[in-house]
Amino acid sequence: MRIKLFILFLGTYLLPWLQKPLVLNKQKTHFYSVSDKAIYASAYETSNSDYMSYLTWLQNNESQEAYKKAFPDTNVWVSGNEYREKLKTYYFLHPAYREYPVVGVTYDQAVAYCQWLTKIWNNSLPDKRIKKVIFRLPTESEWETAAYGGKNHGIVYPWGTDRIDMDYVTHKNPILANYRSSSKDYMGFAGSLTDGLDATTAVKNFSPNTFGLYQMAGNVAEFVQEQGIIKGGAWGDYSYKLTIPYRDTLKTTTSCFVGFRVFAEIEAFQKKENRMKISAKQLEKTTTRVICTRGMIYNFEVSNAFYLSFLESLDSNERKKHQPVDSLWSKETDELVYQHYTEQFPNHPVVNIEKQSMIAFCAWLEKKYNMDPKRTWNKVSIRLPDKNEWTLSVSNGEPQKPFIWRYPRDRDAHGEFLLNFNPLPSITPFDIEAYLNSISYKEDQRENLLKSRQYDGYCLTAPVNSFSQKGINIHNIHGNVAEALADTDVIIGGSFASILEHCMAPTSYEKYEEKINLPSPYVGFRFFMEVLEP
Repeated sequence: MRIKLFILFLGTYLLPWLQKPLVLNKQKTHFYSVSDKAIYASAYETSNSDYMSYLTWLQNNESQEAYKKAFPDTNVWVSGNEYREKLKTYYFLHPAYREYPVVGVTYDQAVAYCQWLTKIWNNSLPDKRIKKVIFRLPTESEWETAAYGGKNHGIVYPWGTDRIDMDYVTHKNPILANYRSSSKDYMGFAGSLTDGLDATTAVKNFSPNTFGLYQMAGNVAEFVQEQGIIKGGAWGDYSYKLTIPYRDTLKTTTSCFVGFRVFAEIEAFQKKENRMKISAKQLEKTTTRVICTRGMIYNFEVSNAFYLSFLESLDSNERKKHQPVDSLWSKETDELVYQHYTEQFPNHPVVNIEKQSMIAFCAWLEKKYNMDPKRTWNKVSIRLPDKNEWTLSVSNGEPQKPFIWRYPRDRDAHGEFLLNFNPLPSITPFDIEAYLNSISYKEDQRENLLKSRQYDGYCLTAPVNSFSQKGINIHNIHGNVAEALADTDVIIGGSFASILEHCMAPTSYEKYEEKINLPSPYVGFRFFMEVLEP
């Protein structure tokens, strides 16, 4: 499964062509990302072929009784409608209808199918990063999110408009869903299709929404987790029942108008073995001399992989004391992978740790360097930089220099961003302060942050070696994560959530210094190495 979770976090703000499918063993499945969580929706309603695979498995691995218990109720086709007798006989079993949606199943049968699918997939997951995938019915909210397809929630239908066709007057344009178009259309119809079936259509008919999901409106109404509720409307419904917000109720146990769509959620991720090999020579190569000091600053924020090497050296009690609190990511995202951030993002900066853990890391690293027989200097001190050392790392002898690059801008000459921050692209610098204090910002803060942060390529943290500039060895000293200092509780440099002014050097913008309680998902650190004995 190839999943780019920093893209998944953007959820409904993704452009349609960036919507990523769940991929297993290098083969694309028909499940597509639909949420800011690690949740995917099947592109299709569950077909007769899908459900028959389930029944065959029950017959071969469980019992004939289990097979019969799960079998759809084919009588739904003739309840008060004798003209559909042929569908009772052929609809589920005949090969001609294999790719049509399964109907006549109960809510419990749909849930049991999802449980079976979960068991089958998890018995042979080829992607070592994934520990468990849960297949289930969506909640009503998740279903609606999938139906909107990333579009504004002011739309009415999944295709992005408030019209069932393109011309109310002539009705000459193609019908966009399988539904009951008039009082004389008692069976529904399949638009411009010529398959001769005046009921359901194949699950892959009509055009998908921007998430790649077919027939989120019409064909068959779909079960959601809230029992008794169905969404999306069916081939026998009028158009108003096909609108995304409409909530319908199932009046009978089974129906020829109701089927279901499976959603998938990555419930757990495998822990990776991400450790760094550490040597004195390596540390010497990855630090940069700071003018007017006796030391060097580490070129990168300390990564998760680097920090895990420190944790591995500790006994269980000490390790527990210094373990990052990944659950604090819930302040920023519901993505399950961020509940395992330290293991799942080895090259991203370590965050959610106390300042004493940063100090303990530096003491551990200092000891390793001073014991290395291949070291250049006899003795060094490794610690958090103080405010002056951090600032000199940025200025390189140029007072009042706001950024480590030579011009006070957030992009280079080619228009590429130079740091990971919150660009607020639609707001001019003169309006930022007023906007941040406005009621509209406070009401829409989360939505604004999600939309604006993606412009620099990252919505949350970026790898510690990103945003490199020609001739500059030090990475991400502005933005990405704010950095802790030795001599103050002030956090410096700004984070992925900070506006540009908060990322500037304090010599230029003292008023934008921040103080954040630790641990925090916005704060990491880099170390300063001072030569004590050459």
